[in-house]
Amino acid sequence: MYKLHKLSLQKYVREQILLAVAVIVKRGSLDKSINCKSIFLEVGQLISSGNTTVTSSIGLSMEFHGSVKRLFQV
Repeated sequence: MYKLHKLSLQKYVREQILLAVAVIVKRGSLDKSINCKSIFLEVGQLISSGNTTVTSSIGLSMEFHGSVKRLFQV
């Protein structure tokens, strides 16, 4: 994602964007119909929009976290 290399973005902002992308990919990893390329495109559009809305906690259940973790370990 070229947007993360922009010098105008502070380190904290880049880290939060990467965290959000990781959560999106993690949530979608069990759904085989999700295309990661389209997720990255959408995130790039969100960054470009300049929206400053902040979200709260992620809210993944431990069961979901465990099943996704096992999926990544395979």
